Amino acid sequence: MDIDDFVHNWRACERGAHNIKKENDEESGAICAIFDIRSFFGNYSSANFPSDEIPVSLFLIQFFMPQKKNPHSFKNGFSLVELIAAIALMAIMAAVLLVNQNKNRMQAEVESSARQIAAQLRALQNEALNGKQIESTPVCDFKFDTANNDTKYTISYNDCSSPAHSAIGTPLEIELNSGKKNVTMGVASILFSAPLGQISASTSQIVITSKNDASKKASVCICNSGNIFDQKGTTACGC
Repeated sequence: MDIDDFVHNWRACERGAHNIKKENDEESGAICAIFDIRSFFGNYSSANFPSDEIPVSLFLIQFFMPQKKNPHSFKNGFSLVELIAAIALMAIMAAVLLVNQNKNRMQAEVESSARQIAAQLRALQNEALNGKQIESTPVCDFKFDTANNDTKYTISYNDCSSPAHSAIGTPLEIELNSGKKNVTMGVASILFSAPLGQISASTSQIVITSKNDASKKASVCICNSGNIFDQKGTTACGC
């Protein structure tokens, strides 16, 4: 093999390096490189070796020679410290999410209870305006009552008898927030009178508070004008 053939063979190997690597034919590539080196040095001394081709030779040998891997090496995996750090980070993130979720849930509970009370008051108001009757008995008073820090409210009806109105049937007790008992409300007594639905109230605002976090509040506003609405927090109703 003369030097021109040798250089030609190296150039051919260099051009085919990536194709051989992709096909995982490392062994044949290494044999090709070693065969050409032995053939060349059998006919030429190192002094005759073209210096500009030496990097190509070294590249090809390093590129094609199979690398022995240490079976005990964890270079491509995770260390124990990294694994522990990742688990700790995930635990912290989960704790933060859980706390935020609980806070959001408590606020949602008081707001849901406020909507429930406002809807109940508007329903009683509509009954007074429509002249509801119970067992053919006209109703004059439609009452909504709560005790302080209670988790339920009471609905009752009075007839129009004179001189004092008498109760009709048994008062109905209704739990807030589907009976979860996670919220309480302040004392209130609201009465709607038929037939115009006039409001007589002991308070213009009913405050609902979370049992688990007293800072989570919502309220229901009862205005003398007949407007009833719920709101987040305890801001003045501004009726």
